Amino acid sequence: MHINSQTQVMKKLLLFSFILFTVFIPITSQSSNFPLLNQEEDIERLIDLDGSLAETDQRSLLPTPIIATISTSSINVEFSNNLGIIIVEISSPSGSLIYDNNINTQAQTNLSIDVSGWDGGVYQIRFENSDGRYMYGTFEKE
Repeated sequence: MHINSQTQVMKKLLLFSFILFTVFIPITSQSSNFPLLNQEEDIERLIDLDGSLAETDQRSLLPTPIIATISTSSINVEFSNNLGIIIVEISSPSGSLIYDNNINTQAQTNLSIDVSGWDGGVYQIRFENSDGRYMYGTFEKE
């Protein structure tokens, strides 16, 4: 009789454990209060740009015409006003040209470039207008 009661206690304990794990584990793994350990946030960082697209050097009076940010998956560019046709070029850490595109800023005010497959390193980005004036900056792809 003693063995039978121990078996019943073990069955109840196993049933309780099964219920606990089938109910509790899915709830905690889907909850935003319990982030996964290896989960990374895709934080955008501003790319500092030097140079000027304006005819004069009165940059303090004009808003920044181009705002560029980098995240782990993309470069996002915002053209704050009509700059005409802008050539966008990106050079790899070795110096080779890996991205080249002409953007008509009258028709397109935003640009997104997928960088998720790029190797880590320091890249250079350059924006040039039809007058040969340019803005440039470097960014790190992690």
